[in-house]
Amino acid sequence: MEHPSSSRTQEWIRRDDAAILGWRHGPRVVFERGQGMRLWDVDGHEYLDFASGHISLLLGHNHPELRETLIKQSAKLWHQYKYYAAPPVIEFAEALQRALPRELDAINFTAVGSESNEVALRIARGVTRAFDIVSVVNGLYGGTLAVEGLNSIGGARKRNLGPLLLPSRASTVLTPYCYRCPLGLKYPSCDIECVKASEELTRQVSTDNVAAIITETILGAGGMIVPPPEWLPRLKAMAERLGALLILDEVQVAPFKTGQAWCFEHYGVVPDVLTLGKGIGGGMVIGAAVTRSDLAEKARQAEVGVPWAGTFAGEPLAAAVALQSFEILLAGDYTSRAARMGHYFLDRLRALQDRYEIIGDVRGKGLYVGVEIVKNPIRRERDGEMMHRIRWNAMDEGLVIAGSGNVLKMFPALIITEAEVDEGVDKFARAVTKALDGQPVGVTRFTTSSVH
Repeated sequence: MEHPSSSRTQEWIRRDDAAILGWRHGPRVVFERGQGMRLWDVDGHEYLDFASGHISLLLGHNHPELRETLIKQSAKLWHQYKYYAAPPVIEFAEALQRALPRELDAINFTAVGSESNEVALRIARGVTRAFDIVSVVNGLYGGTLAVEGLNSIGGARKRNLGPLLLPSRASTVLTPYCYRCPLGLKYPSCDIECVKASEELTRQVSTDNVAAIITETILGAGGMIVPPPEWLPRLKAMAERLGALLILDEVQVAPFKTGQAWCFEHYGVVPDVLTLGKGIGGGMVIGAAVTRSDLAEKARQAEVGVPWAGTFAGEPLAAAVALQSFEILLAGDYTSRAARMGHYFLDRLRALQDRYEIIGDVRGKGLYVGVEIVKNPIRRERDGEMMHRIRWNAMDEGLVIAGSGNVLKMFPALIITEAEVDEGVDKFARAVTKALDGQPVGVTRFTTSSVH
């Protein structure tokens, strides 16, 4: 599909650069429409979207029932003052309650995942009256200044921020990264020693005043790291021994993507607070922090700003679309579909490991998948430059994927067919071949203009 950028694309890029402080990676593409699994740029070139927008479109682009709901609700009510309620917001909250474990019944809507985690931290501090927040190495919980202090990746964006706003003991929990065990052990003979070591470290550096442990159920931005089955239950037990709450960030991974409605169901653990965003909205801006009603009441009485309300948190328009999306996903048994298509997708990608030794690991659950790129499969040396070459070539092949560090990330919409999986994997294989041939020249993460 290789093609130079047209004068039309270049003009849009010029205007983008002149007006927007944007988060842009090359190759520069300007999209103007989408349908199902497909995107088209302003020059009419077609792409298969394995990123689901920004990890958010479980039913693909421009779903007809969601579009109809958007039009109907826009004729009624878009937005109202947060002192007051609106039917779509209540109905969506009730739908979430029905789908979640019974004890997770108190829902505080937000606009985005970063806000969801901010609310979760308020709840934890209010319930425990403690202050320290403990997080996991390779975790990412958002971009606001409070949660930025908990992140252990994205150094370039916080290197010169100075002291961050949230006093914490961040990143004292070792990553459950079996492909690169931080303790040099092997699963399962390791007996999940990483949790024991993490608890010892946390007790040494904390003030014995821990309000919460926060982790993503699968560590997405930090490398699509899938914990072994025993890790999360033991982390929950660690939180209980510390007198802390367990906050699970499922902003990226939920709902339905992994072959369960909620990713924590794979591990048999129910968090004290669950944070949501991205995929729950059907492409609209909505998130949530969900907890038990007794914990919510304790936080309310502690006067820590719970319940929390932002101007665009839990909007009627967004909630109506989110509710319709949720109902479609439930009625269509997309949970089983994600599991089935995910197995097929992982099998196809793992078959490429025999052809390309730079593919060190393929991992994921359901349709939430990472491919780790290495220089050598024995030494497992990370190869971030090769990862970016592959991602760039994938765009030239008409395949949209994401990536960070040395891990390529794919999270196609749950509507994907086997034929589209095959098409995407074939495009991906061609992208790897081109990257191994040295194409394109001069690519780095921060390259922003076409090399063609």
